[in-house]
Amino acid sequence: FGYSAEESGWLLAPIALMSVVFKRFIGHILNILGYKTTLILSSLLMAGSTVSMSWLDTSSSTTWIICNLMWYGACMSMIFTSINTLTVGDLSQAQSGVGSTVLSIVQQVGIGFGIAVASIILTLYRQFMGNDGDALQHAFSYTFLTTSVFAIALVWILSYLRKTDGDHLRKKC
Repeated sequence: FGYSAEESGWLLAPIALMSVVFKRFIGHILNILGYKTTLILSSLLMAGSTVSMSWLDTSSSTTWIICNLMWYGACMSMIFTSINTLTVGDLSQAQSGVGSTVLSIVQQVGIGFGIAVASIILTLYRQFMGNDGDALQHAFSYTFLTTSVFAIALVWILSYLRKTDGDHLRKKC
């Protein structure tokens, strides 16, 4: 969109900022909705955010871009916090260090894999559509649309959770 490297870097800050700010509310949301509902809702909202990113173009306001990135950051924070809690919540004190380390490794490998898959998808669209101007913008838009399918796949996987999974980790309101 013609942003400098510095401006592009600063535009990533809302993701991290919202991720940190939103942590304050996640426990309350989990207590009200439960883990399964929270995870499915967060995944659907993340898919919506990713689809919305496909609509961005050179005429998009910076405010809209920032709001979209904040929306994405909140969803990612909700998903990671919920999954992390479910994963290590039942580990003993002795197991929690190793469990957290393994979880972190799996998440980092998953993130790397996701970036690689998105890069391949973008490369395919660029080869098909071109690398200049509007063609490149469309390639990115279609990549966002395509990768939103993975969030929908996550919803399908999460549907296998039991409604009561994580109930013992919730505080009764």
